[in-house]
Amino acid sequence: MTVLTILGHRLKDDGSMTDILKSRLDSALKIIPTKITEDDRIMLCGGIANAEAGIAEATVMKQYLVEKGVNPDLIILEAKSLTTKENAKFGAVIIKELGAKEVMICTSDYHMYRWYRNPLKLFRHYLGRDYEILPVVAIDPQK
Repeated sequence: MTVLTILGHRLKDDGSMTDILKSRLDSALKIIPTKITEDDRIMLCGGIANAEAGIAEATVMKQYLVEKGVNPDLIILEAKSLTTKENAKFGAVIIKELGAKEVMICTSDYHMYRWYRNPLKLFRHYLGRDYEILPVVAIDPQK
C-alpha cells in the first residue's frame, strides 16, 4: 500500500486556500490517476494553524480534492498538526496503522529540500528505514 501524503499550508483568514496550498493539491491531482489505486490512501496533513480561519487545512484540502473528482473513500485526514514536524509525527502513526510500505510526500519545492525541518528527513525519522519515501514536488506558484 502507498500513502500519498499532502502537506498543508496555512489558510487565509477567510478559510480559503493560498496559491501555495492549491499548487500542492494540483500537483497531487496529476499523479493520483496513475499512481493511486483503490488499495492506496491519500493523507491530508494540516490542522487549524490559522485560528481566524477556524477550519483545519486538511478539511479544506479534502473539499478541494473531492470537488475535483477524487474518491473521498481514499482520503484520510490528519487534522491535528500545526508544523512540518507534527505532520511527520502524527502522519507516521497513521501510515503505520494502515500497514503501508511506501509513502509519497507532496509539498512545495522550497519546503521539500530545506535543511531544517525537512519533510523527507522528518518522515524518515518517525517511520524508520522500512519505508520507501518518495518526494512529489509542487513548484511554488510565485516563481
